[in-house]
Amino acid sequence: MSSSIIPIILAGGSGTRLWPLSRKNFPKQFLCLRGEHTLLQQTMQRVQQLSRERALIVSNDAHYFLCQEQLESFKNPALTYLLEPCVRNTAPAIAAAAYYLKNLGDSDAVMLILPSDHWIADTQQWRETMLLGCEYAQQHEAIVTFGIPPDSPKTGYGYIEADQETTPVRQVIRFREKPSVMEATAFIEQGNFFWNSGMFACRVDVYLNELQQHAQDIAVH
Repeated sequence: MSSSIIPIILAGGSGTRLWPLSRKNFPKQFLCLRGEHTLLQQTMQRVQQLSRERALIVSNDAHYFLCQEQLESFKNPALTYLLEPCVRNTAPAIAAAAYYLKNLGDSDAVMLILPSDHWIADTQQWRETMLLGCEYAQQHEAIVTFGIPPDSPKTGYGYIEADQETTPVRQVIRFREKPSVMEATAFIEQGNFFWNSGMFACRVDVYLNELQQHAQDIAVH
């Protein structure tokens, strides 16, 4: 299964919420916040647990040399950089990767889409969860998102409302962005709400089909 996973690392974010540590020209993915490696380097270390064949780094012109400098020691997997001329948020960045892979003939490959600014303590559990999600994405025409069980009513996070099943892969009912404290408290009490991690898995062809149906302003015609 791991040979069909292509990690897509999103490294073009501005990290404005962590200002002044994180700045426009040196956002948080390039910082050492916990441990001796930067968040970007830690992301690549986790990626190597899944796939040592290749990975795509989606960034922008301004951060290209920072990415290269921080990832120069990672010879495996082989890295390809896709550079955006300007920041256009997550969906267009994933679209750039999807169209690139489609042009290479990899429409049936699973993209594992990963922000580059996460700190994750339990890398073994992360690996097992990512493999489970990627396997499901390979076998179904679905976009898999990864939820984190909330431990407090955070109001700055997006929440995923899942169905009431107890299976590892559950149907998403809807997304709820940045609720009030009262709403977030109710979410936790219900037990079927999760923090939205911003990590996703889906086949290339599935993502491009979704763009055509729901985001034609991003899709290439």
